Amino acid sequence: MQLAALPEAFSPDTVHGLFVFFVIHRSWQNVLMLLGHTASRENLNFSYDDIRILVAACVQETHSLEVGSVATTGSHQDIPSGSSALDVFARILELLGPANAKELFTRSSDEPPVLHLLAKYGLLEWCRLALGKIRDTKEELNITTIILSADRFKLTPLHYALIHNHPRVVDFFSEMLVEGRDKYQTSDCQALLASYLSLAVKFGKNDIVAQISRVTNPDLKSIYGITALHVAARDGRIDIIALLLRAGASVDVTEHPRGWTPLFEAAVNGWAEAVQHLIEHGADTTITGYLGWTAKELTTYRGHLAVAKLLHDASPTEHTQSIADNRVTKTITYRAGAEPEDIIVNVNLGSMQVGRNSPPVQLKYFSPDRVGGDESLFNLKISAAGRTYRIRLPILNDRVNVPLVFVFPQGADLQVAFKIFRADPEKSKDDVLVSGRTFLVENIFRSERIQLRFGHSKTYTLEQGLTSRKSFIAAANAGASFVEFGIGTGFPFFLTERRLLTFLDAQVTRDLTPVIYHDFSLSESGTDIPIHDVTVDQYKYTSSVQASQFIRDADRKKDSVASLYAKSRPRSLSQGCGVDPGVFQIRDRLKHTVDFVEKGMKSNTRGDFIQQPLATLKDLFDKVPKTVGFNVEIKYPRFHETVGAGVAPVALELNLHVDTILEHVRLYGGDRPIILSSFTPEVCILLSLKQRAYPVLFITNAGKLPMIDVEKRAANMHIAVKFAKLWNLTGIVFASEPLLLCPRLIRYVKSFGLICASYGPQNSLPDDVIVS
Repeated sequence: MQLAALPEAFSPDTVHGLFVFFVIHRSWQNVLMLLGHTASRENLNFSYDDIRILVAACVQETHSLEVGSVATTGSHQDIPSGSSALDVFARILELLGPANAKELFTRSSDEPPVLHLLAKYGLLEWCRLALGKIRDTKEELNITTIILSADRFKLTPLHYALIHNHPRVVDFFSEMLVEGRDKYQTSDCQALLASYLSLAVKFGKNDIVAQISRVTNPDLKSIYGITALHVAARDGRIDIIALLLRAGASVDVTEHPRGWTPLFEAAVNGWAEAVQHLIEHGADTTITGYLGWTAKELTTYRGHLAVAKLLHDASPTEHTQSIADNRVTKTITYRAGAEPEDIIVNVNLGSMQVGRNSPPVQLKYFSPDRVGGDESLFNLKISAAGRTYRIRLPILNDRVNVPLVFVFPQGADLQVAFKIFRADPEKSKDDVLVSGRTFLVENIFRSERIQLRFGHSKTYTLEQGLTSRKSFIAAANAGASFVEFGIGTGFPFFLTERRLLTFLDAQVTRDLTPVIYHDFSLSESGTDIPIHDVTVDQYKYTSSVQASQFIRDADRKKDSVASLYAKSRPRSLSQGCGVDPGVFQIRDRLKHTVDFVEKGMKSNTRGDFIQQPLATLKDLFDKVPKTVGFNVEIKYPRFHETVGAGVAPVALELNLHVDTILEHVRLYGGDRPIILSSFTPEVCILLSLKQRAYPVLFITNAGKLPMIDVEKRAANMHIAVKFAKLWNLTGIVFASEPLLLCPRLIRYVKSFGLICASYGPQNSLPDDVIVS
């Protein structure tokens, strides 16, 4: 830009240097005096950077005043008394010709135009002066066009004022737009205005939403292809949803990327009240997106079953066309690749449990050499075993299934280094180290593989059973060809081929013996002691006290009921007589345990259930016919499970736990068909890494209500499928509810090459079995 002249004694470069010097030192009176001598000389050039330095100096001065006072406002207060940067800016605008002003306010370079810069820092009076100058240029510039002009990030001055929380500037720009509503009817301006309306919804600015929705069509899509109603539904803002619907927004408008209506956005994010509000206002629940999914199916797949049931009640109609054919194929990298005896360190960024998120770390830096310059970029570098991952900060994407995997050779120091670097290209081509720390890894995943004989991986049927050897033999005699050690409540387990399986669990005792037991605490002992704290003899003794027995002669009393009972046969396998000492003893033991207090019962207890002595894994391998396959569900206590069981959040080392069970499978499994499974993601990872003989299934609640499992990788079907593919698992066992709610999801899961199975009491109902 060009200003007027100075006396001949000062060259343009000298004047420019003095200008920068006075601005940096905030000597506003000297700057004004300098500018006062520019009216008589031409070719005195001031660049955009000079204006930016002036703005930065004003921001610094305002910040200094705010620090010294108690009161601050939503936008910077222009300095009212004496000469100020605002006076300097006003003087510069006076000296600008129309051509220079147009260049200043419509820059096409990487730097934002002046009005964007003023809006970013909330300089309201500066914005007034700038728009006044634009108005004076008349045919050269248009106020509404400048307010809606986008920089290289597709952001307008309106966006900057809203993003940086300057409500006075936002109100001012909005008023200007309302006044000039007839001057921005082009499609580009409307798209930018729709984008701004969506941003106002995102920030919860109801008053701005009301203003802008009056001067534009609320159904207009932003540059990202979505409407403001989609944004409001995504965030569950019922107040803004109602406001937009009153302004004429269509309840079933679709966005461009996926063909979703606002109902989809509210549903997949779990906003039940927003879904109900949209349904009450006529939202169509049968609409499908571009890939053929309904809102109910997407919601079920994302784990929001309560919302899915709302949608089902509104329209129970099911689509019959397969959604598996429309699956978007993405390459999923299998994370293994280690040699036997190697050690794998698996690093997850962020908590793997729902509700345990830590507040984000604020990383703020401005280069001292470029006052008001762009914020520098931060990178997190994680290094170990000769490999480095570089992750740009902040981390905005979901990293639940994006682990960082390091493979160490046997005997190596297990150290992982975390370092934060700042990219500052003006100072150095290399990144600048900001912070760093090295951690010694203790809990590791060893990749050593247990040499197992390959068994059959077919799916067979089984009858329900308990934690005893005889129950499995009875199942075999009834025709079952496959039994699973899983949940001991008798819930059936189905593969999608409609074949029945049963549930019992494998755990490891203190003396490293795999046993079959569901709960994490051995309540029969009269305490809440965990299985891994008892020996196998102690484990067996807690149930043998209930075993069939005669009453000794010394304990008999003449004409007593016990005497009569003693003359009868030993205790049968059915419910015994109430005078049996074992019955009294076990009930008395149980009464103070967490499990009995919560449920009022305990499975496999004499007098209430068909009871048999507890079994070890070896017992079942030895006694159950070898034609019967086993599905060994490996139990390992996670933090929220230990809290529920009333035990300490400690256990056997994970590798030792898994290796012990795999070793017994190797020794006693023979040619028996065997499946390995677990609710614990880390157990599934180890089973996949340590052996290839038997299929591995990941068991998940998949959003089943009530939500008990706080493990993120078990939160829904969507994450579970990604997890299974990531670690090369054979398949997934879902709670039956989501599959029964949306049967098309069965074939979709199978389209990934995964076995799709289900468990739960609904699998006992013939009609539900036919559906699945």
